[in-house]
Amino acid sequence: MKNFFKKKHVVLLADCFGDTQAGAEKQIFELAKGLDKNSYRVTIASLETIGKAPRSLVESVDCQLQLFPVRRIYGISGIRQGINFYNFLRKEKVSILLTYHFS
Repeated sequence: MKNFFKKKHVVLLADCFGDTQAGAEKQIFELAKGLDKNSYRVTIASLETIGKAPRSLVESVDCQLQLFPVRRIYGISGIRQGINFYNFLRKEKVSILLTYHFS
């Protein structure tokens, strides 16, 4: 019965996350902010950032920001970060993964 009440880990993955004022980045941030933190542990993950990732803003709404920077999705850095992301998902026991953007 204990596991029933355990928080689910939600990861919102975008290929870029830098400006939370408009577009998909704003939707990601608003969703992360609005999820019930008593039921969910929320991480925003990004493959790259345009500008400086707003870590302090993300953490101010009780969420985590995890970066997996790649130069090219179909290159060595993409493979390396893909493996890192896979290991992150396993280690953190992610329950829900929601992806945004093409990459």
